Amino acid sequence: MKSTLVFLAAAGVTVLGVARAEAANLMPLSAGVEARFGSQSNVYTDSDPASLTVNAPGAGPYTAGLPLPGQSATLGSGLYSSTWGNGFQIAAGGPWTSNFVDTLVGTTGFTAATSQISDIYFQVHAFTADAQITFPAWRFVQGPAAPGYAFEQLNFRNAYHVTANAAGMLGSTPVAPLNVNGSIKNPGNYAQFDAQVAYWWTPVNAAMVPTGPAAPLGSLSYSVLATGVGPFAITAPSTGTILPTPAGDGILELNGYAYIAGDPFEMNISVPEPTSLALIPAAGLLLLLRRRMARPMALPPALRS
Repeated sequence: MKSTLVFLAAAGVTVLGVARAEAANLMPLSAGVEARFGSQSNVYTDSDPASLTVNAPGAGPYTAGLPLPGQSATLGSGLYSSTWGNGFQIAAGGPWTSNFVDTLVGTTGFTAATSQISDIYFQVHAFTADAQITFPAWRFVQGPAAPGYAFEQLNFRNAYHVTANAAGMLGSTPVAPLNVNGSIKNPGNYAQFDAQVAYWWTPVNAAMVPTGPAAPLGSLSYSVLATGVGPFAITAPSTGTILPTPAGDGILELNGYAYIAGDPFEMNISVPEPTSLALIPAAGLLLLLRRRMARPMALPPALRS
């Protein structure tokens, strides 16, 4: 069994900018997620919301740091003013849970997935990366006779109105680990998890009218690939640096994608348990504590074990 963590993160949290007592205020604006599911090499497809186009990505493994081939992703700016997908912000009743089941050949050829997405933010906000996208729990399971590759991709966008930002929020290189574990059912196959969350800043006036162009602030990424056969277990830290924001009011946007894919396989994504957090720096622990505020999800029968 071979498990490869494609990117390695820094051991600690690097702060970019001059430490200061001031902190900005954040107010959630809007968020949306679209989930696309395919199994039997895309013979069976489903989506949440329903009736989305689900293109065939072809067999994996796939290039790290990119969405699945043929699946759109929401990496860009200026998206906060549109209504799109299913809302998932904690402030609006999130997280959002999507469930998919392909019952081909009953208990041996089925494919099922349950994903959950939410946000984290501090109302009083010192760091740009204090706002995060999180996956409180995500499970993907295939029976040993499930034919062809299978996947679920989430495309998401999230926005906050930032005020009282007299000094600008600090940049950082945060550590936000996820547990990635599961098993590959047959020799020579694979299981893959990949995600990217891009940060954007748009300056606005008191009426939230843009006063300048949107600027990219960096991104946080995860990339894990397991190959071979049998069980795997990886603690995957986030990678990437998030830049400081300019001073003044603005719109902070987080958008991107995340996917699980494989053939045939089982994969679980979760936040590490408290007993495994001893080596994580304090700033990373704070992010994890905020993540654990999300509600637990109810699994459909096909995913219970």
